[in-house]
Amino acid sequence: MVGLTLLLLVVLESSHHDAARAQPPPPSQSVTVSVNRTAILATTGDGLFSGNFDWHLNTEEYPAWLNSSINIMNITDAKTIYLASQMSPGHLRIGGSEGDVLIYDIGQHEPCKPGFCLSMERWHQIVAFSQETNLKLVFGLNCMYGRSGKSGKWNKTNSDAFLQYTAAQKLSVFGFEVCNEKQSAVDADVMADSYHDVHDMLVKYWPDAASRPKLIGPDENPNGKFLEEFLPLVADVIDAVTVHIYTGYGLDSHLAEKITTAEYLNKYQSTLEPLATVINEKAPKAEVWIGETAAAWHSGQMDTTNTFLSGFWYLVRNCMAVQWRRSIEAVTCSRLVLTHLAVLGCVLDPNNENLVGFNFVIASESLTPK
Repeated sequence: MVGLTLLLLVVLESSHHDAARAQPPPPSQSVTVSVNRTAILATTGDGLFSGNFDWHLNTEEYPAWLNSSINIMNITDAKTIYLASQMSPGHLRIGGSEGDVLIYDIGQHEPCKPGFCLSMERWHQIVAFSQETNLKLVFGLNCMYGRSGKSGKWNKTNSDAFLQYTAAQKLSVFGFEVCNEKQSAVDADVMADSYHDVHDMLVKYWPDAASRPKLIGPDENPNGKFLEEFLPLVADVIDAVTVHIYTGYGLDSHLAEKITTAEYLNKYQSTLEPLATVINEKAPKAEVWIGETAAAWHSGQMDTTNTFLSGFWYLVRNCMAVQWRRSIEAVTCSRLVLTHLAVLGCVLDPNNENLVGFNFVIASESLTPK
């Protein structure tokens, strides 16, 4: 894998902005940076820069999700295809909370809610988009279909019909996820049963292990206790463990001021490290993915998380991803297009995240003042 050397620039910010502006600037100092390319500390997988599509309706937090649902987006647009292909060979994840409402329009199934019915024609178009952009398609299955309560049993018939159809049509899918942020809605042992159900389906419909989609999850918000209970029950079938990490809150009126501070940037590491211990111990053979991430949740913030200002956060995020004591194979940016968290932006033009969307190689470095 071709890597880029990452030189980390540390931005120091005074807590007294007005007073600092009144002071004369300090004398400049020249620094020589020497990078030892032979002492590589860590590398990442091909999925370090990946993106999401989801199923949000236009009416949700208007206008943050306007025309951003994968069910209605124009994914045959040449510009969209070209820009998305610049993430290749990363992952394209189709998921999010509404994925656990979605119904697949094949065979007998419950009535679909408006906007949450996936036709097989559209499914073919999504697969074609992933192939044309050379992105590895990861699709989140609805694990709440027919389920009632935290210990309720999953009705797997709709997902079973969907997987059987996908295999019969020889549609290329890199992996399937099960559940999205359901650590508080489904008991760990009950969710584990659903993972074994999906594993059995994958083995049945893709008997050749070499072509079989991966089993990925649980796409949970940071919760070490849930992982401690869940992972030992699925360690023999799960291929990648995914967590979601958001540092701040999109409605925070001071987000733009906080987003480049050391305190804010360090939150990512303090969130990730406790999960590292659990995953290393409970699922040592599985890959580690950050399935959703951004500088702020709740759809991000216009003119902050979709601008260069958020680029500092992404730079630190990528640096931490490769410095972690276990390689992170995939980091999926929260949204690929549209919204306040978009990779490609509301007008389908690259913005801040493209500046740091590479596979990084961290090398030892020494700074010598002249």
